[in-house]
Parts: sequence; structure tokens; C-alpha cells
Amino acid sequence: MRQVRIAIAVLLVATTPAAADPSKAFVQAQTVFRSGQYQQAAVLFSGLLYPTTQLSDLKEVIDAHVHLAVANFEIGQLEVATREFDAAIHLDITLDISGYGFSKQATEFFEKRKKEREDQARKIEERGRRGRERQKFLKSVDLIRVKERKNYLRNLIPFGVGQFQNNQTGKGVFFAATEVGLGLTSFVIWTYLRGKYPDGRVPLEEVDGARRLQIFQIASAGLCIGAMAGGIVDGFVNYSEEARPLTEEEKKETIEQLMQEEREDKESSLRVLPMITPDGAGAGAALSWEF
Repeated sequence: MRQVRIAIAVLLVATTPAAADPSKAFVQAQTVFRSGQYQQAAVLFSGLLYPTTQLSDLKEVIDAHVHLAVANFEIGQLEVATREFDAAIHLDITLDISGYGFSKQATEFFEKRKKEREDQARKIEERGRRGRERQKFLKSVDLIRVKERKNYLRNLIPFGVGQFQNNQTGKGVFFAATEVGLGLTSFVIWTYLRGKYPDGRVPLEEVDGARRLQIFQIASAGLCIGAMAGGIVDGFVNYSEEARPLTEEEKKETIEQLMQEEREDKESSLRVLPMITPDGAGAGAALSWEF
């Protein structure tokens, strides 16, 4: 009979237009909550908050979210409880429910969720701070110019040496690979012919094949020499002693180094300072942290 009376009371509260006196409906919802009827209390607090809040007092709005969260926690609806705790913390980041008289489990659940949000906020703030630092350093790094020590005569060396010196890595790889490939091809054919015909005499039936190989060997050698000459000319044409901007890799390394140095500068340092004791009878030491 007692359960029937409570259910009827809850039904009457739930069907009372909250908009007529939201604060009174809030107090009634709290009364149902304190009686341990968490399922019914969740319905009442939800009606005060959704789809739009009917409470005008911020403290009541926060408390409604907190009570709705705890009510859902007590009936095992942890996802809803987490959402409502988040809503309450969003309205008051200093919120502390230890004095509300909730169960130890509900209070611990709230504290755990609050710590998770604080950790997330710190991580987001840290990412934002590092992003701002990176942008600041990027603007500074863009102004850096590098004056390299170069050797003008180094352009005479084939295999892309001049291109690498001029910071034209793609060209350097191209000339190096081309010259090595052609030169190696010519050398292999020459070695093969010398090994097969050491005295220079070629059987009549093999003359055509040997001639084709010899032509290919000479052509490869000629192309190799041509590529070397082209690389040397290109090295001289593009040679410059002007200061150059940093490459993308150099910018990245420089920014990381600058950010690391700034973090180290901000770390606390411990100093021991001499001090006179209040009674003047001796000396002491004080510890000081610099930030």
C-alpha cells in the first residue's frame, strides 16, 4: 500500500505543469530522490531539463543535472550518468559533490569523471599551446638563411656531386644513377668481349653478334661521358654562394629544438639561498623554485 501511495504521489508530481512553478517542481523532485525512488526522480529531473530547461536559477540547473546523473548511476544507467555529470561540470568546472550526501560509489564515479575531463582539457590545452608555439617558431624559422661553404671546383666531379652541392638532390640522383648505369653497362660488355676473345680474333659466325655488342659498349661509354659532361655543366650553371632558406626537414628539426629549449627554460629550478634566522643567532638556508 505504501508503494502505491508513493507511485501516486510521483504520478501527481510528474503530471503537474513544471512550467507553473519550476522551483517547486525541483524541490518535489529532490524529495522523491531522497526517498530512494531513483527511477521516478530521474523522470522528474529529466522533465525539468529537457527538451529545454525550465529552471532559471543556475544553481538549480546544476543541481538538477547532478541529481539526474546520480539517479541514473544508482539504476545502472552509467552512460546517461556520465553525460549529466559532464553537463554539470560544463556549467561549473569547480563543482564538488562531496557535501551532497550521495553514496560513496556515486561520488567516486563523479570524481573519476571530473578528473578525466580535467586531463582531457589539459591535453587539449597542451596541443593548442604547442600548435601556437609551432606557428610562432615557424614564422621565425622562415626568416633563417643558411650560408654554406661550397667549393667551386667540386662541380668538376661527376656522378651528381655538383648537383648535391647545389642542394638539387633530385638532379644529383638522376645524374649519378645515369652515369653509373651507362658506365657499368659499357664496362661489363667490354669485360665480356675481352674474356671471350682475348686475342681479338672472332669466329666468322660470331662477327655480327660481337660487333653489335661492341657498338652497344661504345655507345654506352659515349653516353656516360656525355652525361658526365652535362652534369658538370649543370653544376657550374646552378652554382651559387647566396644564403639559402632552410629545407622542410631542417625547419622541422629547428622548430623541435627551439620548443625543447623553451620547455627546459620553463621547468622549475631549485636554488639554495642563505638567510638569517629570526633570532639572529645563526644562519639558515631557503629553497626557492623559479618558474
